[in-house]
Amino acid sequence: MTIIESNTPKICAVALIVVMSLMMAACRATGSNGTPESKPLLNGTIQVESGKDWTTPFEVDENMSNAVIRGEFHAKGGSGNDIKAAVAEQNQYENWVNSHAANVAYDSGQKTFDNFEVKLSPGRYVLGFSNRFSTFSDKSVTGKVILSYDKRLP
Repeated sequence: MTIIESNTPKICAVALIVVMSLMMAACRATGSNGTPESKPLLNGTIQVESGKDWTTPFEVDENMSNAVIRGEFHAKGGSGNDIKAAVAEQNQYENWVNSHAANVAYDSGQKTFDNFEVKLSPGRYVLGFSNRFSTFSDKSVTGKVILSYDKRLP
């Protein structure tokens, strides 16, 4: 028996450990070490009264990697068929909806239609549609917005 033949099982075991370690490191680096999940935040039509806004709060926690909110909406009503939409942390949404300076993840501006995709870090957020600029006209907003993420494995 040669030296190579007697060490072959050891070399294979070491090679297997190295390959598995590299694969695990790659999964951690890409964040793909979890189970894909999603939560619908809007699916259908909502009514936003004149001078008011509609919100739905949601949270991205530390166990949710690769969190992305994506969606689209279409507004009807009033002379402009328009609405303002935002995704922001809760305290920043309050500033945004009151027309103050705010750091938001997404701000549509005043639009009839838009689609968006935004990566989010952990925090407490609000998806909101504002019709506060309209004095008389209620708006109907139809859309689909989903929060997608990978649930980290323990």
